[in-house]
Amino acid sequence: MIKNGLLKLKKDHRDYSFARTFGAVVLQFPDEYSCDAGLTMPDQNLDGLPYGCTGYTQSELCQDEDVVAYNPKYTYDKSRIMSGMADQNVGVDLRVALKSTIVYGLQHGTESDQEALQHRRGQYYNVDKAPDYFDGIRAALWTNRLERRAVSIGVPWFPEFERTLGPNGILPIPSSGIAEASWHNAKVSGFKLIQGIPYLCVKSWQGKQYGDNGWCYMSRELCNQLFSISGTGAFTLAKATPDQIQTVKLTILETIVSYLRMIVNIMVKQTMA
Repeated sequence: MIKNGLLKLKKDHRDYSFARTFGAVVLQFPDEYSCDAGLTMPDQNLDGLPYGCTGYTQSELCQDEDVVAYNPKYTYDKSRIMSGMADQNVGVDLRVALKSTIVYGLQHGTESDQEALQHRRGQYYNVDKAPDYFDGIRAALWTNRLERRAVSIGVPWFPEFERTLGPNGILPIPSSGIAEASWHNAKVSGFKLIQGIPYLCVKSWQGKQYGDNGWCYMSRELCNQLFSISGTGAFTLAKATPDQIQTVKLTILETIVSYLRMIVNIMVKQTMA
């Protein structure tokens, strides 16, 4: 079973909004779509990276776009260094792993570990709830289809996802409530209909013996249930064009204004008290 695949995400108001940056979210989709390049399916539990799902996922995102096989261990190691956790055998924040791919790429480089430790910059986009997370993820995939960009998700990983997953690969609704076994980072590269019902196509790292040749499928109900749990997240590496940068600046300005309003309200309440 996957243990501590990533850290539970804390809310970060600096996250860029995909919907705000790239405009209206499309909600009309074909029956099936996938951007998976089909290059690798490593077995996380046997290849020396039992906690490295963040490295796998970000490598996979870039493999789909570039159609080049990359090194998940290098990405994961750099992520741990950037998060100051290089000496701990635990997962990392998937947003740090996203930054490591943007900053350092996915092959062995010449930069020092100290440089990686100091590096916090990078850009990624938060996939929004529009109108629910299931369609928000599908919209991000479909909007980025020309660039073959996938979505990185960080969700709780339940015992049922290991024990009762059938050969069809459909993830069951967990009966254990929010008592998750661990947290896991995986790639969503597409969606498809199974017996007339749409599912997200999720690539995990238990090897080809898992689910449907290494794939599992997430229903709308399960997706929205998972993303209702605090600490989940969905992100993509989509790049903004110059005319979209203004939207990002406006989002940042709105965040600053909201903080100022909150501070003013607190001061007013204190004065009245």
